[in-house]
Amino acid sequence: MNSNNYQLDSLKVSNFRSFFEGQEVIFNHNVIAFYGANASGKSNIYRALVLMKNFIMNSTLPNTQGAPYEPFLLRHKAKKLPSTFEVTFSHGDKQFRYMFSINADSVVEEAMHDLSTSRERLLFRRSKGYNVTTANNNFGTKIFETTRPNSLLITRAYEYANKYAAELFGFLQSLNLITVGGTPPLREMSINILQRNPQIRTKILRLLRKADFPIRDFTFSTNNIPSEEIDGLPFSDAAKNQLRNSKFTLTQTLHAVRNDDGDIVEKALFNMDSQESLGTNVFFDIILLIVDTISNGRTLYIDEFNSSLHIDICELIIKLFKENKTGAKLIINTHDVGLMKSTGRQGALDHENIIYVEKDMFEQSIITPHDAKPTMRKDDNIEKKYRLGVYGGKPLVQEF
Repeated sequence: MNSNNYQLDSLKVSNFRSFFEGQEVIFNHNVIAFYGANASGKSNIYRALVLMKNFIMNSTLPNTQGAPYEPFLLRHKAKKLPSTFEVTFSHGDKQFRYMFSINADSVVEEAMHDLSTSRERLLFRRSKGYNVTTANNNFGTKIFETTRPNSLLITRAYEYANKYAAELFGFLQSLNLITVGGTPPLREMSINILQRNPQIRTKILRLLRKADFPIRDFTFSTNNIPSEEIDGLPFSDAAKNQLRNSKFTLTQTLHAVRNDDGDIVEKALFNMDSQESLGTNVFFDIILLIVDTISNGRTLYIDEFNSSLHIDICELIIKLFKENKTGAKLIINTHDVGLMKSTGRQGALDHENIIYVEKDMFEQSIITPHDAKPTMRKDDNIEKKYRLGVYGGKPLVQEF
């Protein structure tokens, strides 16, 4: 494991979307898989991290309109309470905890602690009415005084080159958050990774072959949108002129063309978007992020993990993270019970990799690790017992 990598250790959230009472997730394994019924709240764990990352990195922008407040809507008093987010992360032998609470108008509280020694040390605390900082932490009066009520002090501190703010931003920049089929710039992210690190191309092609995709190479090219396509669009002239000045990236894959004897006689280029399958597009878009994450010991969170991907491809991805030596972590939201350990088949996910998300009688999401279930045994057929409802975290479907 690279001692310079950033590690996501835990996340705590309360009064946000389907979470009312505080729920905490400990990310203590290379692979964590969230299981639960539809609308149980799995994607809200993902959304909590997305909100935290975006708000921390952008809260001081001039066009920021208030705090991103989304309270639990099914408890009468929830709208009068703040939403709270807290993350713990490590960087080498250093560990930090950062939190903030927000309502619709402003930041209610914000704090950061250094957990690197046996006795945790407060770096700063800010709330309505008072600010606290300790000596030699570089959270000076100027930072406090120039932070707007609806923005975060840590973002302002980063602009002043504060070393603790730099630790938090470094961690956030190492956190890759994607939704399969729902992250528009995913292809652009992959292209940027490849442009920064051309050597990664060999690893990608090797993984494509390992996953049984018959792609021999791929190319990217930047082009203008054809005028005839723009002319036929039901847009205003101003919008069409803007499109004429814009460019798009064309991704093509290279395939072998064979004769009747099976010999390769030439090669053919396929348009990735129109001539490759949806599953190929999905795997290609995330494989660059997977290789980059593992190579650099980062954390990758994939919502809707098994969307359009065969179970064997999903198991390959999980195995890559389970066996990695860089400390890289994979977090997924999935419904695919075939990934669970079962009798006669080890399965990609064992008991320590599984966390259940389910609604209680108040319709709030509750997070429970598999190992905390009283019905859990280490030699269980996890898939079978989960399908029988022994562990919870599945829909209670009735006969119709």
